[in-house]
Amino acid sequence: MKKSAANSAINSATRSYSSKILLFGEYSIILDSMALAIPCRSYSGRLVNGCGSISINSSSNGSSNSSNNSNGLLKFATYLSDLSVSASSAGTAKHSGLVGISQRALSLLQTDCQNNLRFFSNIPAGYGLGSSGALTAAIWDRYFASFWEQSELLELKQVLGQMESFFHGRSSGLDPLISYLDAPILIKSREQVLSFTDTDVSFTTQCPEKINFFLIDTGLAKKTGPLVNHFLERYKQTLSNDFKNHCDQGLIPITNLCIENFLAGEWLQLRSNFHQLSTWQYQHLAVAILPEVRSLWKAGLDSGDFSIKLCGSGGGGMLLGVTSDLSVTKDFFLVNYPQLSLYVVDFSSFVLDNCYCRS
Repeated sequence: MKKSAANSAINSATRSYSSKILLFGEYSIILDSMALAIPCRSYSGRLVNGCGSISINSSSNGSSNSSNNSNGLLKFATYLSDLSVSASSAGTAKHSGLVGISQRALSLLQTDCQNNLRFFSNIPAGYGLGSSGALTAAIWDRYFASFWEQSELLELKQVLGQMESFFHGRSSGLDPLISYLDAPILIKSREQVLSFTDTDVSFTTQCPEKINFFLIDTGLAKKTGPLVNHFLERYKQTLSNDFKNHCDQGLIPITNLCIENFLAGEWLQLRSNFHQLSTWQYQHLAVAILPEVRSLWKAGLDSGDFSIKLCGSGGGGMLLGVTSDLSVTKDFFLVNYPQLSLYVVDFSSFVLDNCYCRS
């Protein structure tokens, strides 16, 4: 994972950093289930030096659309400097990866921020698409990647998570890892992270014609923290915790089965297990489902024409759906939910194809 300083500078000066789609693993990943995520190249961001009034979709403390993102990036640089010093003082830098954040690189980042460094991004904030992860990946690639001496993805994921925690308090590091590698990532466990750039891991690049994955744009941004905290509080309740049992015996095994089905190309089984996952979320994660889409959600469950699930923490942003008949599903949305936009996921290029967009 180490790059030469010259190659890193050239690469990061020209490339964009993709958003991400969490196919499976929302909430359950916290409980050590598997998770599968892919880059989404339809939305991306890039660093731009000395640019006028380009706005940023991810600024300090989780706020969005900061009109002065040079100041936001400078605060981020200060946070990284404090984090590095704190880790060094505690004797944890070697193990956390923060030893790779050199003072020279930090000084360069701070200087560039003072000279109006910007992050130009079309990734919508609060949508679960990894807007702050893309920014973290861009900063890592340009300033720190050449100093990185570890080879394990797990260690890189951890240090990227420490960096991204600046934006919303707690990060697994998955989002910036996907943006940095621009490749699908499989989390098999807390201790095993696999990238589909590895030669020994294959990724399904095309679903059969009768299976389509699609995103639904709810049109509403959300904040991840409160929903995740609510989930953990329910899970950790000690007295007669039915919710914990439902998670352990339902959410985790169903999520793992969906991932195994997807990777094995077992599409009929995947449709069935995706439907079960949709049912589980509808019954047990009502707080994360917008009231205005609950009828849509249930319509899919009742008809069997399509199934939808959260794509991230919920409460807005994107939803992920699967259908065996895209034409029927599209017509249903056009007639009943014309205010929502649909995008079909193209796994061969990791882009979104417009199914239709609200006017």
